[in-house]
Amino acid sequence: HGQGAVTLSFSPDLHPHLSNLSRGNFTSYTIENVKTLKSTYSIRLFELLMQYKKEGKRFITIADFRSMFDLQEKYQLYSELRRCVIEPAIKELNLKSCLEVTYKTQKKNKTVVNLWFYFEEKKQLDLLSAM
Repeated sequence: HGQGAVTLSFSPDLHPHLSNLSRGNFTSYTIENVKTLKSTYSIRLFELLMQYKKEGKRFITIADFRSMFDLQEKYQLYSELRRCVIEPAIKELNLKSCLEVTYKTQKKNKTVVNLWFYFEEKKQLDLLSAM
């Protein structure tokens, strides 16, 4: 009494899921890398890129990109998606994160259908520009 202690217990049904956490089947990153990011799109893009940290590139179809960012009904034109989501997110990541990101598009006829993101970790993050 008076110590503010909390006791937690987990259902036996959760045990297999909790034990999988130690096997490395998830994406991890230091919170320091995203704490200065303001845009949810920047944070989400950072997370998606970190899943492919070893490769340094990530391929995403436009349809998957819209789904991953929950944009099925927004920014129907690629030019809007690029202007309002992709380029601002990349700009913020380049300025405030540990990544240097570029991207290229792949078209089918005149329609952009795929995105290729290329990224690498910066040698040293300039802490003053991140604030």
